[in-house]
Amino acid sequence: MQETSVGWEPMYEGHPLPWFSKLFVLYLALALFVSAFRAISVMRRLWWRQETQQETEGFHLTQEFCQARTASIKRLSMLTFLLSLLVFALNITKILQGVAAQKMTGSAFLAGAMAETFTTFLLGILMCAVLYVLTMCCEGMLARRTLQSKQSKTMSQPPAE
Repeated sequence: MQETSVGWEPMYEGHPLPWFSKLFVLYLALALFVSAFRAISVMRRLWWRQETQQETEGFHLTQEFCQARTASIKRLSMLTFLLSLLVFALNITKILQGVAAQKMTGSAFLAGAMAETFTTFLLGILMCAVLYVLTMCCEGMLARRTLQSKQSKTMSQPPAE
């Protein structure tokens, strides 16, 4: 019985991630944890105010707190985007330096190295999208709660004569 095997050797077998890519992946995990905690904090605070306190006296402080937390998530999204670009550029630079040192470089090597680089970049962009969605949810919830607060305030005031 004849055994079938692949007649070619792969040109690119993968290399360990550089230290800055590993650090970036760690940053992504930390950013996801921090932003999820902040978003849950905002939503819990708005929900608690809605359920237990009908008057709008203390809502101003809650609103400022929630706006600050939401803005911090949005800033974290922008920082993540900039870091994604930085890590992408560093990876591309490392690949191009390796190509420049070689006499011949195969297209399979370049394709494999670029695939690893784009994978890290896409993780960063995905994280930006998740952070932005969290920001939109928090802003929407805050806008609804602010509108409810204004409506209840105008209903509780006696008509001016």
